[in-house]
Amino acid sequence: MKYFKFNHIVIILFLIFSGIILWQFFNFLSFADSALNFKGDNKQEKFYPNSPLIQKITAAENNFNQVNVSLSKFSPQLGDKIILEVADESCEKIMAESKRDMFSWRSPGYEKFRFPAIADSQDKTYCLKFTHVLGKFKPAKKPYISAYPAEGSSYINTGKSMEEQKNRSLKLKPAYGRDSYRQNFSQLIDRMSQYKPDYLKSEFLITLFGLSLALIFFVSILIIFL
Repeated sequence: MKYFKFNHIVIILFLIFSGIILWQFFNFLSFADSALNFKGDNKQEKFYPNSPLIQKITAAENNFNQVNVSLSKFSPQLGDKIILEVADESCEKIMAESKRDMFSWRSPGYEKFRFPAIADSQDKTYCLKFTHVLGKFKPAKKPYISAYPAEGSSYINTGKSMEEQKNRSLKLKPAYGRDSYRQNFSQLIDRMSQYKPDYLKSEFLITLFGLSLALIFFVSILIIFL
């Protein structure tokens, strides 16, 4: 009898934790601007301590809540971090802030700077300021962001000069959330369907996901009560 009771507790805990994980996943889901593609001759824009890299962007959607940035050679030590400040168009008023340090940095490539969603962001211009703050130990190499040709874009690397680099963009992508978990799920299915054949489009994926959840729940109930 004790064996079965222990099994029941394990299964119930599994269902609870699975629900929490799914809730967190859809709660923090963001979708990068897929229209942005970086091609052509790139160059490295190195970070200089406490001297921000600044670029303005125009949000394509509401609920602007994340910036995905291609960082290279960033191996943070204790106290070492890169801070993103999201300011208004004038670069004066800070509206949101995010950072990456040795505890939150994941891997080379696109690093996700997440911040509270700016609900009414569509078609508004924001000033992004990336600042490298050193810790106790000086890194062997300066981290950098790649920059690519981009008509109409510009940025400033204040560590080198205040000269604006015109028609070039740092390799970054703004990302956006949705108003509800259901909309997040629907958008996720649409993204997954983009490069799949017709029989694997959104309706099929939604059905498959729903049946999988129902099957897991049904099997768990059977184990508990049989």
